Amino acid sequence: MKPTNVFKRTILKEVLLEFKMRHMFFVMIALVMTLNVDARPGDSEHVAVSAAITAGTYLILRSTGVSKTRAAIYSSVISLSLGAMKELHDDKFDMQDMGANALGTGGGLLIMFTFEGIL
Repeated sequence: MKPTNVFKRTILKEVLLEFKMRHMFFVMIALVMTLNVDARPGDSEHVAVSAAITAGTYLILRSTGVSKTRAAIYSSVISLSLGAMKELHDDKFDMQDMGANALGTGGGLLIMFTFEGIL
């Protein structure tokens, strides 16, 4: 008995979903491993907030019909600009904080690219 095309597509979707979940797991491990053990206490917040801003902006832009490439560029620029404005508002502009912002921005994009087909 041959499986139908619907059955084949369902299996393919399940395989792709599992692949994306495994890929996401490795992305998260890579992000955690890139954080310096000697990182300052505020660096993890910079990474998390930048990732959330990037992912949220990317989702909003994609839901309004913006292409993947433009949504990635715009969400990265918005996230890094907000991080830079925050650093300019602080007493001293800190490049380590901007590095954490960049890491979070990249992580947010990786998360969105990984789950693009699932959402």
